[in-house]
Amino acid sequence: MTKARPETAVPRRAILLACALSLAACKSREGAAEGPPPPAAPAPAAAVPPAAVAPAAPPSGAMPGVSSPECIAPYSADGEPATAKFAGRTWERRGARLTAQGAAPERAVFGVVANLKEPTGENLLNLRRYVEFFKAEKADAIMVPGDSGESAEDIAAVLRPLAATGLPVLVIPGNRESRAEFRAAMDALGKKFPNVVDMTRVRLAELGAASVVSLPGYYDRRFIHAGDDGCQYFQQDVEQLKAIVAAAKQPVVLMAHAEPLGRGKEAIDAFQDGNAGDGKLRELLAEQPVPFGVFANIQEAGGRAADLDGLPVPAGTERPKLFLNPGLADSTPWKLNDGSWSYGMAAVLAVQGPSASYKVFRARQFDEKDQAEATRLQAGR
Repeated sequence: MTKARPETAVPRRAILLACALSLAACKSREGAAEGPPPPAAPAPAAAVPPAAVAPAAPPSGAMPGVSSPECIAPYSADGEPATAKFAGRTWERRGARLTAQGAAPERAVFGVVANLKEPTGENLLNLRRYVEFFKAEKADAIMVPGDSGESAEDIAAVLRPLAATGLPVLVIPGNRESRAEFRAAMDALGKKFPNVVDMTRVRLAELGAASVVSLPGYYDRRFIHAGDDGCQYFQQDVEQLKAIVAAAKQPVVLMAHAEPLGRGKEAIDAFQDGNAGDGKLRELLAEQPVPFGVFANIQEAGGRAADLDGLPVPAGTERPKLFLNPGLADSTPWKLNDGSWSYGMAAVLAVQGPSASYKVFRARQFDEKDQAEATRLQAGR
């Protein structure tokens, strides 16, 4: 179990619930305060110059540096092939490339669930509903773009119901997981569920109708919960995506936790202070043939899609460019940019030829019956 850091010693759900019930807006960018601010202290006798207390300016995008290969494996399709059977298909892996064998379907439907964070009874109950939604939408695979938990036990617990579907489950760490805990969870799940694909090791998954390219981790060091033990990606990792995209069959879906830097309040990286995405990732998407993407960090911008310029894409409409933020799967109440509340969200992304569309599932607020079932699920863990 990961040792709680001083700033997370108070139970996270209690903090988030207090945040949700507060009339004051709460900043949700991961790593920032997730609850209401403490009461204001009396003003000091002598004012402190603003420059002395202002936080450091955030980076405009991924910084120069070298990432850990435990987080972001270099891309290669060399080596002896290894095969596995799941989801009614045979899969071949060579190096960091996984390919479904046989005739390619014309359409690929991805269930998308992110930011589960912990296996509470409430989240386990919502996971049932997400799985039912994916089945109803005839999902071919499930993407999990980060923030599944902090300990290996928690990560495995929230992913297990998804793995039990038998569908390919493509997983990356976000800014919450440590390298060791994420790897331990993937190794443990892999022993029982060959359909769970660690996308820190597999960088390109070819499903036939679409190709998923992964960019694990997060670009801004300040918001990585595990510090140096977490997964930070750098400019070099963004640059190396070009070779993976070139090796992929079209159309490409990029899966990352960090959003590309957007523009305006309708973008999928919009939060109360502006836009929080990665400028380097934006540059890459502007010049590379990557028409679709799934990104999940900015929670209040969730449950929507937009193009690269932040123009919204309505649910159910086919578009040649579509970047999706599936929202917060965690059941904790969370206020969204449009003023509504999330009690847990998931989405599906459907790719067919040169266009894609999406649909969002929003879990209902828990009633007494739901809470009783959540309590039972928690006790049964």
